[in-house]
Amino acid sequence: RIRHGVASSHTHFQQYIRDIPVLGATITVSQGPTGSVQTLHSQYFSGLQVPANKAPAKKFVDVLQAAKGATGVQGKPFLPAKGKLHWYPQPDGTAKLVYQSRISSPQAAADFYTLIDANNGEILLQENQTKFAGDVTAGSNGTGWVYVPNPWQTKPGPRLQD
Repeated sequence: RIRHGVASSHTHFQQYIRDIPVLGATITVSQGPTGSVQTLHSQYFSGLQVPANKAPAKKFVDVLQAAKGATGVQGKPFLPAKGKLHWYPQPDGTAKLVYQSRISSPQAAADFYTLIDANNGEILLQENQTKFAGDVTAGSNGTGWVYVPNPWQTKPGPRLQD
């Protein structure tokens, strides 16, 4: 995937094993207007051992209810949850087949990033990625300005002032 900006281009590569993406395994190259490389970031898993069978033992719909239950989310979600298969690298050099999903809450500010083992339904990771004002762990002091649309995108340049 390539994204072009006003002064740079960013090319993103995703590692795949047996046509399934590896979580967190990307290479990103940022180039200036002349094509010179400005930055290069990479996370690649060499020799990652994956099971011979890439078919999940469980369907996403079968494991979704348990994942929703663990979040406390009730009722119809704000956005429908979709499960995408990924390889999830483990510290021992193997990978588990997982469903990566987001589970949103209709009644509270919640957006849970969730990884579910596609073979046994175990929830491997679940965290609310909603940022709250005053959340010191997110580096917020609880204040800020919101512009819709973003004035920098509609009127770029140094004349933009608060």
